Amino acid sequence: MTAFAERHGTALLLVLSTCILAAVPLVSGGLFNIDEVIYLLGAKTLAASGHLGIANGYPSYGSEALKLWLLSAGADGLVPQYPVGTALAGAPLYAAFGSHGLIVLNAAAMAGTLFVTRGLARTLYGDEGSALLAPLLLVFGSFALEYAFGIWPHGVSTFCVAAALLLALRSLDAEGRAGIARAMGSGLLVGLGFLFRLDTVLVLPLIAACVVLLARRPVATLAAGVAGMLPGLAVAAWANMVKFGTPNPLSYGQPQGGGTSSSSYVGLGVALAMAGLLLVALRLFRRSLLRRRVALAVLAAVALVLVLALLLAPGVRQALERLAQGFYVLVLDIRPIHDSRPGVVHAADGTVGFWGLYKKALGQSLPWLGLLPALFARRWGLDAWRGHAILLGGALLWMLPFLPTEWHGGLGSNMRYFLPILPLLAVLVARIWTGVLEPGGLAARERWLWPLIGAALVVAWSRVLPSGLGGAEQILPGYALAGMAFLAALTCLPRSLGLATLALGLARRGALVTVGMALALGPLLDLGAAQSRRIAIAREATQMLNLPAPALVIAPPEIMAPLIGRPGYLAAVPDRLSDEVDAGLVNRALDDGYKVFVANWLVPGLLASDRSVRVAAAGAGAGGTSRPVTEIVRAGGD
Repeated sequence: MTAFAERHGTALLLVLSTCILAAVPLVSGGLFNIDEVIYLLGAKTLAASGHLGIANGYPSYGSEALKLWLLSAGADGLVPQYPVGTALAGAPLYAAFGSHGLIVLNAAAMAGTLFVTRGLARTLYGDEGSALLAPLLLVFGSFALEYAFGIWPHGVSTFCVAAALLLALRSLDAEGRAGIARAMGSGLLVGLGFLFRLDTVLVLPLIAACVVLLARRPVATLAAGVAGMLPGLAVAAWANMVKFGTPNPLSYGQPQGGGTSSSSYVGLGVALAMAGLLLVALRLFRRSLLRRRVALAVLAAVALVLVLALLLAPGVRQALERLAQGFYVLVLDIRPIHDSRPGVVHAADGTVGFWGLYKKALGQSLPWLGLLPALFARRWGLDAWRGHAILLGGALLWMLPFLPTEWHGGLGSNMRYFLPILPLLAVLVARIWTGVLEPGGLAARERWLWPLIGAALVVAWSRVLPSGLGGAEQILPGYALAGMAFLAALTCLPRSLGLATLALGLARRGALVTVGMALALGPLLDLGAAQSRRIAIAREATQMLNLPAPALVIAPPEIMAPLIGRPGYLAAVPDRLSDEVDAGLVNRALDDGYKVFVANWLVPGLLASDRSVRVAAAGAGAGGTSRPVTEIVRAGGD
């Protein structure tokens, strides 16, 4: 594969990138969820008015329902709680292409991520075969494509994280201006990503650890990286001052918005600070420690005692138990999730629905992660182990903030918060494939036959077995992940044993089967489910355009998006937990001459809680029962 990658790798990635960009006009511009509504609203409002805020009746009525769950009240009106990057970059694109303009941002970023992923593999391993295989695995063996064709900026943040890490790694051994420029470029990308998604900063512990331990000039490299971040942080601080009246670049405009409350992460921050001090000590004293084995042994003994003491402390033990439980749920099997919200439904067949979708833990989406035990089947050199540690350690560091709370990201088919670590995992598994499994032992026809079998297993399970699609997405991949891990562990047996040779052959074929399953689960099922939802929502949103004004509309924000901020219309949402409609807002709007339209499924609850209103006569106002909303009038009115 190395020879093919050297000759055709760039051309192949260019073709794939072109295909991703060319597909943008073909995908739906419908909104997947409330998050996308808010991101789109920021770009749309900025393009139309030059401001970020809308009134939406909040100054007059003061109802929380008018804040659409994720808008915050500021000096400029109701403003998006999310960072300003999507609005700034998306406004001109929205003006030119509508909602597809924001999809262009993610598609272009994902195309760039393919080349950055190849660059990571080249930098860490110097192997052209794995450098081509890794981006192919990212496209065809993961759920990345779903976010290439989305409106929320996960694709952009993934590119920024991967590119920042690549430049940081290339700054480690560089000298002079080249090293400083790369470090500043890395910081600039982190700052840029911060303007789109705050979780971009989760790459900083990994970058800092690499610089402290491995850089030729760690202080200068760190300083250059911090300097590179400053422009992005300055823009974020300025935007939040305009929106919320605070220069805090982390603010969401509300105390607990977006999990940005610093108090939630004090323990984790202390642990990271202690780890940072340990890394600095290792950097400063590594030579003397290596020369003095007694001192090294004493230091190791002291560290062991401290670790054991911490483990025995009840608070620490409970924190570790939460981390372990979170790791199991978010990485291995989503089904034991602790989430009591009405949209999370545990079925009798062992599957769990998330607002109608079968979400998967990371390993359920990527059963080829079962190959990781095969890392220990070969004697790697020091440089290779350094690459393994960076990739695996970076993935684990990224996961840490999400594990204690089992935060899975809400509505969706996969772990969207883990999207930025997919390039790292793809590079690592690609290197295992080329360096351990020795794929030359497979016949050419097997290289496409076994992936087809894997995809066929997913389809067959969904159609034949009682658990259906849910089982195909949550139960079958769990078996595949465990089976692949078992086969990969067997490859670590001494080659002198006949079983090791058999295990190696089975692991090769099992790896291809799991890639085929990931192809069916990600680019086919996840992307297909997302597009189906977007198409359905776009159809309902189009129907809303014909509602007469002035009107108050109470419905899911996705279908109200065309009306939000439009003159003559007020948009409101039910309570996020109870689905209760603000009856007081309904009555005040009726008193002020507004027509009121409520989502069909919310009408029974409203009528039960407020006897002063009723459904309008058939055919009036909303135009019949085919629309997603029903007109509400006074009980004594016409």
